[in-house]
Amino acid sequence: MLDLLADAKERLAKPDARVIPAQGTQYAMLVSSPELAMLSTQRPNEVHGLQLSAANCLLDTGSIMTTKGRGIRLGAMSDLVEMSERVELFSVAFGSTTSEDLPSSKSFRLHAKCDGVVHAVVTSWEAWDADDSDLRMTTHFEDTAAAPWGLARDLHWGQGIQFVEDCPTAGEADRYRAPAPFVVRAGEPLELTVTLSTPEKRSLQCSLARCSQ
Repeated sequence: MLDLLADAKERLAKPDARVIPAQGTQYAMLVSSPELAMLSTQRPNEVHGLQLSAANCLLDTGSIMTTKGRGIRLGAMSDLVEMSERVELFSVAFGSTTSEDLPSSKSFRLHAKCDGVVHAVVTSWEAWDADDSDLRMTTHFEDTAAAPWGLARDLHWGQGIQFVEDCPTAGEADRYRAPAPFVVRAGEPLELTVTLSTPEKRSLQCSLARCSQ
């Protein structure tokens, strides 16, 4: 989309044309929510005599899905806990920023806000007017939770969610074992790496790792 907007402004628009919204920023944060985790995991107990927990080894921890695609609202989940501060991944100016201006990969240092399990990375964005930054639209789940327009926005855009796992070291991986939960302690330093698809950089993938003090 960035390349299309930049090309359209250069070739089709008047020199003083304005792009609305003018700028935008992509964000990510770590969350904990057993209710959210249940969307993609099987409980260890039997269901009608069937034990399905072995299917947990198929949990997708490598791609982002949308909340609207899963029919959920993060702001409505009572057990959702923010496990890190929200970090700015990158900012763009619509109409001038192109995919070549964005890095292929970028890493961020985070710190766990409390003890618990990091179940997922949640992505959201903000877009605003160039002349008045108060004219701002967001998809942060806490902003849409109680707003009168929140349900419509969540249904149209929602947020991105990518489940995470505590990746084993080389030689310890077992393809038939369910991904290990990413258990953290308050203040623990973590590294979030975001990789953009190439060449258009239309989608992103997140990975979470522990880092030294």
